[in-house]
Order: sequence, then structure tokens, then C-alpha cells
Amino acid sequence: MASPLSLINKLVWFRKANTYVHLGEQNPLAAMGVAVPHKTVVTTSSPVGAKPQAFDAVVREVEPVDFLAGPDAENERWDFIHMRADRPFSRLFELFERTLPHQTDSTVWLVEGTGPAPSAPHANAGFKLILAVHDRHPEISYCTTISGGQGTTILWRAPAHPDRRRIFSSLSAIEGLPFWNCLRQAHLLLPVCQGAVFHLLGHGLNPDLKPPLAGAETWEELFSDPTDTATMHEQKLRQYIREETQEAMEGYKSEIEALKEQLAWMRNVDRQ
Repeated sequence: MASPLSLINKLVWFRKANTYVHLGEQNPLAAMGVAVPHKTVVTTSSPVGAKPQAFDAVVREVEPVDFLAGPDAENERWDFIHMRADRPFSRLFELFERTLPHQTDSTVWLVEGTGPAPSAPHANAGFKLILAVHDRHPEISYCTTISGGQGTTILWRAPAHPDRRRIFSSLSAIEGLPFWNCLRQAHLLLPVCQGAVFHLLGHGLNPDLKPPLAGAETWEELFSDPTDTATMHEQKLRQYIREETQEAMEGYKSEIEALKEQLAWMRNVDRQ
């Protein structure tokens, strides 16, 4: 999955974040490009080709859930919490809830891999995490950008929307959802183009309301046909970006450039 580095740095600037933590089992090279003064990387796999001093971060080689539950994290608070859907749903939701005591007044969470997927490691764990947040944490609002069939969800604390209601009877009901049922509920991701994220941040949202910036009459319209492919969803969003939001297109181009720079860095590391 491509790293949303450009979006992360825009959010860091927009929210004036000073502290950042990356929590994930996958190699977290993207954290190297995050423009914050204080970075922590918590991972079970050491960043390939990067020494801690070159990584410009405090690196903790430990299971993220164990780290958050332990004494080393007791007094830590982060303005930006970066997660990946790289574990089963139950463990992912536990990890998210473990981060709650470590938020600041302006914390933003960014979770990669939240789009519905028919087959992938821990398929739909990220999507089910968002459903669980929707039902269990109405004080946390969110929206999702879709690119290349992949979802990246941004979350923040805000006053609960008065019309937001629990949908599922239990976490077990969410965990047991098959792919097609997930797809029918995909409007609950609140899919938006990237430029809309900054207009929505800080507001208490209800996923069932008509979207103001989704390029569709309803959220469901973006995911209405279960046979529709992820490519079609991307095309709809890109069409809206082209027609209505030049700012979002510029952000998309910036992300490509950031990924090119990251790839060049990785190749340079391989040569050394």
C-alpha cells in the first residue's frame, strides 16, 4: 500500500502537531518523511536499512499493544497517531482503544487500509475498525479518502452528532461481517476527496447524512453496486476532483512526488 505521506504532512501542519507515533507491524519507513519535531515508531520489525539515529525517531521494537499498556508509554501523549490495518480486527480495535488515553486536545488518528477488500491479509479489519468506532465512540468523528481501491481514514475528537446511532448489536456482529455485507455498509466510511478532509476536521459528523463534498447525492451512491469495482469508486472520486476541487488534485500530485522521493531514498539505502 502506498504511504499517504503528503496527506500526513498536510494534517501535521494544519493541526500544528508536535508529536507523532507510528504503531504497526509493517516496516514503517514512511515515518521518516513526517515533518514533526518528536517522532516515535513502535514496530515488531526493525526499519529496513535505517539506523535509529538516521531514522530521526525513537524506535521501540515491541508489539504496539504491549508498548501502550506498559510503563514506557504511561506519560506519552501524541498529536498524531498513525496506524495500519495490519492485524485481525479484534487486535486492531484493542490497539485503537489503547491509544485513547494518549491523545491530546487536538489528536488526529490516521488509519491505513480501511477500504473493503475481498481478499487480503486481515481483509476488512480496517473497515470493521471504523464500524466499531462509529458504534462505540460517538465522540470520535472521521472521514475516508479512497485511492487505488485503498482507504485511509482520518479520525478526530468532536462533539457527538445528535443523530448518530449505533448500528450493530455487538463487536462480534461487526467481526463476523462477510465482504459483501461490508461493501453494503461502505457509506459508513464517509468517503471524501482529500481536499474535503480539512473542511470536515473538528466537526461532529453523522455518516448517514447527505455528503457535502463526495461528488454524489448520497454516501451510498459511491458504493451502491456490490459488483462495482474499486476502480470505479476511484474514477468517481477523481472525476469530482477534476471538476470541482483543484486543491485536491494538487494534493494528489504532491503525494506522487513524495512517494517518488521516498522510493529514491529506499533505492539509495539498498545501494549502501
